[in-house]
Amino acid sequence: MTENAKLFIETYGCQMNVADSEVIASIMKSAGYDTTQSIDEADAIFLNTCSIRENAEQKIWNRLDALNAMKKKRGGKLLIGVMGCMAERTKEELVEHHADIVAGPDSYLSLPELVAQAEAGFPAIDTTLSTTETYKDVIHPGAQLRIKANGHSITILSLDYTNQTITFTDCNSTDSPCSIRMQQ
Repeated sequence: MTENAKLFIETYGCQMNVADSEVIASIMKSAGYDTTQSIDEADAIFLNTCSIRENAEQKIWNRLDALNAMKKKRGGKLLIGVMGCMAERTKEELVEHHADIVAGPDSYLSLPELVAQAEAGFPAIDTTLSTTETYKDVIHPGAQLRIKANGHSITILSLDYTNQTITFTDCNSTDSPCSIRMQQ
């Protein structure tokens, strides 16, 4: 791994993907990658994806083409990763389409090993599904996170992946807490 490595994460889809991007950033921080707001500074770029609509997937395929062009300009010195639902669904097709790392939503804890594998020049895929992974040791219930999405700033007061509940305060309105229960 590069010393002082930088990670740029692009998040597509729902608010749950925004929370998952925070999990990814936290895991990668422990592996020595700091997040950056500048794609030009990034040693690795992860696309955290949604595959609810075909249009969403087409955006990712197009984005992978653009990122591959960037990688070529850098002489191959850029890791490209695809995370989330689309990664779980399309696996090897993503590797064929320039992704170095493919990780499903239940395999984020393996990201440091996948990055090491990709840095060694091998495609890295983990889309193992789990009925028990909650990432509770990555982001603790009750932890406060500041997330900016679509120009709105929210503070997540607690995350409970087992019940799929997010409690948050919308800092741009009344600051009154509310809950959203995600349906499976």
